[in-house]
Amino acid sequence: MQPDDTGNFTLVTQLLDKLYELNRRSYYTVWFDWSSHTNGIYIKIIKGKWRKGTKEKVVYEALVCTRFKEWKNGLSQEPFDMESLFTLVQILTEDPSTSNKQKKSRHEKA
Repeated sequence: MQPDDTGNFTLVTQLLDKLYELNRRSYYTVWFDWSSHTNGIYIKIIKGKWRKGTKEKVVYEALVCTRFKEWKNGLSQEPFDMESLFTLVQILTEDPSTSNKQKKSRHEKA
């Protein structure tokens, strides 16, 4: 992300705010790593609290490249859709009782 690219910076801070709120509610554990040297963002959401040595139930995972005009998920090689992620996070934040299967299908259809 370039220092003068305020649009991208605003999106990243909005995303961080939403992910923080989701993590704060304790139904999910969220990882958010930004690597300034590669302009990459890693996002991972698992169901429940993370505990060392337990199997994770991954709800969402993306490695996003922000270096170019089009953001891309390096894990799937598809364009990264911020709105779909915002929608998923909103669903998870509002209704933590929704099954993991339903959440994935809602996200994949978005």
